[in-house]
Amino acid sequence: MAEDHFEDELLDLLIEYASMFFSTKDQVKINAMRERMSVKEFAGNKTAITQLGAAVERAYRKAEPLWQYVSTLCRLLNEGENEVGPEDAWHMGLIDEVVGYPLAHRARECREAAAISRSIGVADLQKFV
Repeated sequence: MAEDHFEDELLDLLIEYASMFFSTKDQVKINAMRERMSVKEFAGNKTAITQLGAAVERAYRKAEPLWQYVSTLCRLLNEGENEVGPEDAWHMGLIDEVVGYPLAHRARECREAAAISRSIGVADLQKFV
């Protein structure tokens, strides 16, 4: 957000998840524009551009609090020490797996098990592998 590129990234997500952020009325208008006009015709139609801009602005207003929350959470987690434990991070979907916890959804590959066994002591080996 500090770089002012968030609107482009957010617009991509708004389009991908249009049913969550655009109202049904706006979705109908946007789909009608897509079906009736070519890109060139759209670019020359000031009314269509204004309508699309208003629909996107309404969608931005719906999405901005979520975007700010996620951005703030990511920034805080990247600052170093944080209060989120490994299990909480897994439940929040921030990480895929916590080694040593029965939370993994995938089988550990042989090379991963070998790397773990090389990096920890023999006493902990059974616990993690």
